[in-house]
Amino acid sequence: MTKKKKKIKLGSIYIFINIVFILGCFIFYGYRLIHFYRLEHLKIEENTPLYELITLDKNITTINEGLYKEDNVYRYIGNNLNNYVIYSGRLWRIVSAEDNKVKLITEDPQTSLVWSINTNYENSYVRSWLNDENNELKSFYESLSNTSYIVNTKTCIDVVSEDSLKCEQVVEDKVGLLSAYEYQKAGGEESYLNIGEYWWTSNTDKDNVAWYVYSKGSLNNTSYSGTTYYSYGVRPTITLNGDIEVIRGNGTKETPYLLDKTTENILNKKYVGEYLNYSGYTWRIIETDDEYVKIAMNGIVKNDDGEDLITYFGKSNYYSVSQDVGKYLNTTFYNKLTNQDYILEHDFNTGRYDKTYKYDFNKIAEYKEKAKVGLLQLGELFITDVPKYFLATRTITSDNSIYEVLEEGRIYAGELTDELGLRVTMYLKPDIAILSGEGTNESPYVIE
Repeated sequence: MTKKKKKIKLGSIYIFINIVFILGCFIFYGYRLIHFYRLEHLKIEENTPLYELITLDKNITTINEGLYKEDNVYRYIGNNLNNYVIYSGRLWRIVSAEDNKVKLITEDPQTSLVWSINTNYENSYVRSWLNDENNELKSFYESLSNTSYIVNTKTCIDVVSEDSLKCEQVVEDKVGLLSAYEYQKAGGEESYLNIGEYWWTSNTDKDNVAWYVYSKGSLNNTSYSGTTYYSYGVRPTITLNGDIEVIRGNGTKETPYLLDKTTENILNKKYVGEYLNYSGYTWRIIETDDEYVKIAMNGIVKNDDGEDLITYFGKSNYYSVSQDVGKYLNTTFYNKLTNQDYILEHDFNTGRYDKTYKYDFNKIAEYKEKAKVGLLQLGELFITDVPKYFLATRTITSDNSIYEVLEEGRIYAGELTDELGLRVTMYLKPDIAILSGEGTNESPYVIE
């Protein structure tokens, strides 16, 4: 009798444990199902302030990846996140939000530059390129539209080691860089910030050598070897007033939060970063002005068979309309373009970029070539969007050396006999009418 009671009691305990386990699984996986369903089926909110929209309680998570709240800071952590934003013609990711301010970083590098030679962020050429309006080249800030929404961005400038990342010292500019500390807080290699390319952070080590994110996602500070200094990607950060309203979108990659959009159908009223279709090619706007709009081919020149034209640079590393690739582009290629009256003859920078000039990108503007068709230069926007092509920027270290854009956003001083593509840039008249299109890569503006 006693044994029978014990069996019944043990059986009851076993059933109870199984019920608790099943209920626990139901609650845990039920929460996950609801949480991820919400993330994948976010309701599109229109004309709602960005800060208010992203900090809704339903968006906050405490497990896995998503938006986390720590004290009064909201931070995106992980990989598959709905934190995409379109602002000023470019795609951004939301990094964090605090005190009705939202910090963004560009999804892709906006250019590639040498940091500087053994100096901190405050005195680096990267910071100058981001903010300084007195440079020979337009700063990144000058390329932005609707800047009234931009507030000062805090950039961490601590001297750090890979095992000791922090953010205690900051500088404030309109544009900054993400710190190694923020990269780590977002999940580092396992986060949305790991894009498979090389790009600078805002920190240096004790020897004033800058930290960058390696193409595999780890942090590294091998930014030079001997007298050769490496050029890596620049991913600017900005901070927006949280009151800026979302026009449409739900933060997914397919439907990002759209924060601004121009409705004027004139070319120079469109945003830097937007795309257009002209003469059978897709182009990207890289600079606007009252007198011109500068565009860069979103790919490389094709041959008569429709294949990528692969060639060597020429006998000289000076880009010229009278020889080699410069002559080809301003005769054979130019003659195939439609509506040639759209194209302006203009000066293209062809100067040097090397240690002799301490990698000052302003020196690239010391030499110019007047042409109708040119090549991109170091320091211009979106140069790492396309791999395997020549730039028009040369180095004094060798008469046979010319800068090239390779995979993963890397820039390399290669040989004139290397075989690569030609990525064209041109200046168009500013008042060309836009006939159709949305300005995206999938639906570029049409001007003919």
